[in-house]
Amino acid sequence: MSLDIIPYDKIKYAKIKVKKEELIDMPHAARLQYRLLTNEAIIKAKVHFNEGLIELYYNPKGKENKSLQPKISMEEILKILSDNNVHAKIEDVKEEVVDYKEKLFEPTFHPKEIRRVKPYGW
Repeated sequence: MSLDIIPYDKIKYAKIKVKKEELIDMPHAARLQYRLLTNEAIIKAKVHFNEGLIELYYNPKGKENKSLQPKISMEEILKILSDNNVHAKIEDVKEEVVDYKEKLFEPTFHPKEIRRVKPYGW
């Protein structure tokens, strides 16, 4: 597969710690996850209700980002959260830059073998 089709180079992974009370209940956490995923710049989102944790992979704004895909900043993500009654501060966010190809593309499209040997009777 050609590397020309990979839409991103470097993306950001963020863990946002929120108060469990702000997630209200599981349906609210599921709606929040859906609303985050409707934003085109957010590649992957997962809301952990029991831990009070939101995990995101997103395409960040910045000069070093040459991608033509939509981009978003952490301040805009926090605004989306506050619009959904989940208030997080920038201090509650842990971010790191990750390689899109390594973290998301390869595990999805070229997974490691599940089995070491063929099943009995194969």
